[in-house]
Amino acid sequence: VRPVLKENPKWTATVVEPVPFLFDLLQRNYLAMKDRVEALRFAVAARNGPCRMMAANASGNYKQVSTLVVDEGHGSRCFTAGRPCHWVRSMINRGQLSPVEVTCVTLETLVQKRRDPAVPIDVLVIDAEMLDYTLLRVANLRAPSLRPLAIEFESKTMTLQQGHELAAKRAVQGYLCRFAPGGELQWPGRKWWVHY
Repeated sequence: VRPVLKENPKWTATVVEPVPFLFDLLQRNYLAMKDRVEALRFAVAARNGPCRMMAANASGNYKQVSTLVVDEGHGSRCFTAGRPCHWVRSMINRGQLSPVEVTCVTLETLVQKRRDPAVPIDVLVIDAEMLDYTLLRVANLRAPSLRPLAIEFESKTMTLQQGHELAAKRAVQGYLCRFAPGGELQWPGRKWWVHY
């Protein structure tokens, strides 16, 4: 977000982080831009209410590893039914990840919790630890408060069928779904851009 804001001095941003110590770090990182960057402490999910995350502690080597548990067998990364996710499971077994209670909100609810919900969202960037497909599948992008011009999300854990499903669903709403072009925003794995 910082390079984009430096290039566009009139732009503002809302950044979201549910894990308490990472949220504190996020706030400190954007302290100099607090008039333009609003930090909210939520986990974006398919429903509103309390949720549980498995998160590394602040002193560990993997302190930015976290994964959402929405319901038993559902959530992100290891907590999606049928996904073995050995690396995160081994971290849990070694005691490197601990449960953290967080507040989950839908994208629509998150938009209403911003400092000024009337300000339109131009670019929506989703990096929800492999929950991107679920969030985009259930998001109401017809809602006037949530009609971004562009959406960026990770698709490296999606099946080809899920990618086509999202592309078709968003096409009905006037979006064009495509793989990201080469450049700074592309990194290993698949990433999609959705344009309105």
